[in-house]
Amino acid sequence: MIKTWKGRLAETLAIIETEEKNQQGNGSITQAIKDFVARMSDAQRKELSESMAQGKYAKGVPQGVEQVNRKYRRALILIYAVRCGLGVTEAIQYAKREVAKFGDVQDLSNRVRQELKDHAQRLTSIRNQLGQPATWAGWDVTKYRPLLAGAAIGRRGAHGPGTLGCFVRKNGHIYILSNHHVLQQKGSSDKEIIQPAHEVGGSYTDVVAIYEDGEPTLDAAIARVVAGIRVDNRTPGGAGFAIQGKSDSVRDGMAVKKAGACTGKRYGNIISATTITFPRWDLGRNVVTTHQIRVERDDGADARADLRFQVQGDSGTALCDLAGRVVGLLNGVAAGSNLVGCNNGDVLATLIQPILDRFQVEILPAGETAAA
Repeated sequence: MIKTWKGRLAETLAIIETEEKNQQGNGSITQAIKDFVARMSDAQRKELSESMAQGKYAKGVPQGVEQVNRKYRRALILIYAVRCGLGVTEAIQYAKREVAKFGDVQDLSNRVRQELKDHAQRLTSIRNQLGQPATWAGWDVTKYRPLLAGAAIGRRGAHGPGTLGCFVRKNGHIYILSNHHVLQQKGSSDKEIIQPAHEVGGSYTDVVAIYEDGEPTLDAAIARVVAGIRVDNRTPGGAGFAIQGKSDSVRDGMAVKKAGACTGKRYGNIISATTITFPRWDLGRNVVTTHQIRVERDDGADARADLRFQVQGDSGTALCDLAGRVVGLLNGVAAGSNLVGCNNGDVLATLIQPILDRFQVEILPAGETAAA
């Protein structure tokens, strides 16, 4: 049966609503999409519906498989069209082009479900981790242009966020340096890095860099900044600070600071500069991170007790000495560890020198610069 454009749109909205419920969502994403469609003219709705038309069934493909494939392709076209932040005609063209990259129904269905997850549950989880949930305002949602160290970033198609650690340079090009698990998240085949991340309002067109290389054993990666994007190796806000190269001295008890997308600017101490290894199954089968040091928070007697030194969203933050020289990259909190030299709840950071050596990069000086 040939579907009318009204029927095709109604069917696709119903698919999205069902999948959002399956992901324990509260219906807010479905409602936002319905509101978007409701504001369109009939001609625009028809144009959107026709972008979802798939034509005749392909030969040699079981009809049942093709029907499922089409269902998720239509849903993803509609989701992308709503979220890409463009005019209707441009949005439809963008959505069709992006969805055409997915050839496998499993990839299509996984992406749709990922788009419709209930992200409010993550916010609640983090607030509970912080101890006094009402006092945490959430991640930094600001869109920074020029890009700044400490901004909330994420891989396009993976909600994030993580934190932009700092900018580095190689062969005349500028790169973002952050964690491997931030710039190459599971569940995303995209190489584009966006700022801000999807979780905090980023659009599919907010691309600022392209992933280039990663090293799981250091939990570090680089992404080349898109030509024309301006960057500044300093952290946001009135209390922000400039990144001043790398630290050549790392010692026990050393005072450090950082500015992450979740908890903002915090001070701490290095518990132990003696490096350890730490197993990280989230980075790949049997991956063990190396060159790890341990850090604890130390903000003084007047500090807000609810904010730990690192929480989800701070991953990738540049750990600096008090002069702004980079000591390492924060990458996580040890949980349930019984390893010698590492206690449950310790914040872990990878030393910066092995990272710079691995990617053959140098830290970019502070000051506004345009990527070439």
